Amino acid sequence: MHIGSVLMNGRVTVGKDCSFHINTALVAGGTSDDVPCLEDGVVVGIGAVVLGNVHVARNVAIGANAVVSRRYITLFWFYQEEI
Repeated sequence: MHIGSVLMNGRVTVGKDCSFHINTALVAGGTSDDVPCLEDGVVVGIGAVVLGNVHVARNVAIGANAVVSRRYITLFWFYQEEI
């Protein structure tokens, strides 16, 4: 087990079964009071920051040290046909 901080604004919405690694932050962005909303099953990697009016879709993994500031993140499935 690693010990580290998880900084989270009290108004952030978090779904079920979300995981937060150490040194992460979910906070309002800039001068705005808007905060992130995470759906079920989101994983936030080590050192990642999610800020502002961001909606993170179900079962999305946010990579280590990422800075997420876009409004919507959706899960896409890619299909590659074998030749």
